[in-house]
Amino acid sequence: MKLSITKDVRQGLRTRLAHTRQAWAAMTVAERLVTVFVAIMIVGGVVIRIQGVPWPNWFTFDEEPFVKNAHNYALGIPDSNDHPPFGKLIISLGMLIFGYNSLGWRFGPLLFGLQTVLLSYWLGRLVFGNKRAGYMAAAFVAADGFFISYSRSGLLDGTMISFMLWAMVAAASARTWKGVIATGVLIGLATSIKWSGAMTAVPAAVTLLMMRRVSVYSILWLGLVPIVHTLVWMGALTLTGKPNSPVATWKVIVDLYKHHLNLGHYKNDLSSPWYGWPVLLHPIVIKMSTSGLKSRYSSSVGNLMLWAPSTLLVVALPITTAVIAIRARFRRYWLGMLGSHTTRGVLLMLVGWFSFMAPWLATRSTRGNYTFSHYYLPCYAYLLVMLAGMAERLERKHGKAIAIYVGLVLAMAIWFAPVWGELSISTVTANYRLWFPGWRP
Repeated sequence: MKLSITKDVRQGLRTRLAHTRQAWAAMTVAERLVTVFVAIMIVGGVVIRIQGVPWPNWFTFDEEPFVKNAHNYALGIPDSNDHPPFGKLIISLGMLIFGYNSLGWRFGPLLFGLQTVLLSYWLGRLVFGNKRAGYMAAAFVAADGFFISYSRSGLLDGTMISFMLWAMVAAASARTWKGVIATGVLIGLATSIKWSGAMTAVPAAVTLLMMRRVSVYSILWLGLVPIVHTLVWMGALTLTGKPNSPVATWKVIVDLYKHHLNLGHYKNDLSSPWYGWPVLLHPIVIKMSTSGLKSRYSSSVGNLMLWAPSTLLVVALPITTAVIAIRARFRRYWLGMLGSHTTRGVLLMLVGWFSFMAPWLATRSTRGNYTFSHYYLPCYAYLLVMLAGMAERLERKHGKAIAIYVGLVLAMAIWFAPVWGELSISTVTANYRLWFPGWRP
């Protein structure tokens, strides 16, 4: 029996290898180059996330409050941090495995940061209906310091992005009401890490409607989001011996909401207003340590070859959409270039971008006193998946141009890798990469 299974596995591997060789032989030189570049970015992005993640072995940036309260959960002590409990519970699991040390409190965010690369592939493949678009999306996320830096720290944002993408994958692949339930549960878990995760409900609902694979009425299952969020809170309160009835839980949530409103009155030197996020006005050095003449940086500055076009597209695409609606001739040109399927995917990703930007546009937090560049992480995730879908479509007619572009993305990633992945470099070398004073610690 075992011999038969082994033979089947070997035959399957031979068949897969034969298909891979055929696909490689059918590619143009430009497509082969893109494939190699994408593979290097994915593998390199995984390696740079993992290497040296426990260093430094002390708290950096905003780790301390999250880690200490995660430790409190492990000990059954009440949480005093100003965020929902689920992300800190995940951090506490890492500490239960590895202990109360830097590897323990960074293990959970690292694990979910690695998942983000995989989920970007999955979402790109589902939304744009093409594996190559998925691979490009994974490569773009893997090769961007914004995601790398938050994968290497004991913070909540990268974990929330992972659950947001899980929810979007569930929505894009839903075939029955069960898929919608899974989507609602995952959005509820994202919300239970940071409240901004609740905004995933908007692009998820639009995705379910545009995919037309489930009943319109089944979208009502997204009403599970506040239920899941409340249950997570009740469970966390139970762990710490606090009153956990629905009324007591609701009081905790309301008090925390009022606390967040008051934070807008405080000024933080690392804060930045929403309009500075798309132009990299004030990215944060998440981790920094010095030893002798050398330093190690983990900056959240993005890959400029990805950041610049994605920001330009945010401005250009709404204008383009308006022109398409008015001018039939331009509509034919647009659809001939990108096609209706890719256009739909682009619009879905733009809905995701706007959904997560809307709260900051509509509230007092637009003053920028207590808002930070990492609030833009979910927005940027949607843009990179969108950029990958467009690049895959354009590659069919403009293969050489896309090969050059993806090559430049890789080159930019190599250039910034030392200040993303905490490689040991001098301050002078770091400043060659962190060009502007606002980018430096």
